[in-house]
Amino acid sequence: MTRSPFTPDAGGYVVAVLISFAAMVVLLALGVLDEGLGQVAAALLLGVLYVTVAGTPCALVGVPLVHLACRRVPFQAVHVVVAGLVGLLAGLVFDVLVLAPLDGGPASVPMALEVGVSAAIGRLAVVRMVPAVRARRWVPLPPVDDDFAGTPPGW
Repeated sequence: MTRSPFTPDAGGYVVAVLISFAAMVVLLALGVLDEGLGQVAAALLLGVLYVTVAGTPCALVGVPLVHLACRRVPFQAVHVVVAGLVGLLAGLVFDVLVLAPLDGGPASVPMALEVGVSAAIGRLAVVRMVPAVRARRWVPLPPVDDDFAGTPPGW
């Protein structure tokens, strides 16, 4: 990947993917919240395995797409939206190509929406790791040229 001041480095993308995986596991667990704590615990445990296995190929394709699409865009909100849309698309493609033939049923749009929301959450979490954002946050203080620095201005 080419270096851009508007995108995180490789470590930032790894953090974004891990956070999006965690967000997806939480969303899966929230989906079974009304079935009891045992089901929530099972969803958390199985969700980690499921999201890791299914999410890694999506991330390997999605991260370069988001990076290439946004490397010249200075607005981080656009990066978050693009990551969400790429996650939604990846979730739909994975569902149509892998899950729907296995289940024998139609594609699950809510699951693809969860993937998109998780991807957006992951990208949002690393906005502070973007070099351009860091440069804007670090503003040096003007030098003090005052013989009486402890007195109020104008005295």
